[in-house]
Amino acid sequence: MNQHVPREHLATLLESLDRRGDEPAILAFGPEGPQPSASHRLAEQARQFGRGLQQRGLSPGDRVALVAENSVPLVTACLGVIASGGVAAPLDVQMEATTLGQVLEDSGAKVLLTTTEQVKRLAHVLPENIEAVFLLKSLIPAFCILILLQSLSLVIRLVTGEAEG
Repeated sequence: MNQHVPREHLATLLESLDRRGDEPAILAFGPEGPQPSASHRLAEQARQFGRGLQQRGLSPGDRVALVAENSVPLVTACLGVIASGGVAAPLDVQMEATTLGQVLEDSGAKVLLTTTEQVKRLAHVLPENIEAVFLLKSLIPAFCILILLQSLSLVIRLVTGEAEG
C-alpha cells in the first residue's frame, strides 16, 4: 500500500502558517515559561532548512533520521526535511544507543540530524548508510511543544518523548 503524501499538503501547511503571520505556531514550555514562535517565522525557517538540505545533496525521497529532544529546532528541521522532498524519520532519544544504531541502519537514512549530546552517544553505533551528520542547535529547551493550526484543524502535542493525539 502506497502511503505517499503529496508535497502539496506540506505546501498548504506552510501557506497556512504564512497566513497566520505573527500568531503563535509553537508554544514551547521551558524553564523560563512559555515561549511562542510566530507562524510565518516557522514556515520561513522550515523552507530555509529544506533548501539547505537540498544544497548539501539531499534528493527527493532520501530518508533523514532525527534524533533530538523535543524542541523548536526539531519541529523546524522535521518540516524542513519534508519541504525539501525528504522523508523525515524522527526517532526516540530514550532508546539505548545500540538500539538506535540498529534502527538507523534499518531505516536506510542517509542523513542524521541530531544534537551534540546525542552524536557523542551515537558515535560508536552509526551505521554505514549514514553519509552525513548535521547538528541541530537547541535554541529553546522544550518540556512541551504545542502546535496549533486552526485552519487545518491540526493539533499535535509532543510531551517529552511521547506523542499524544
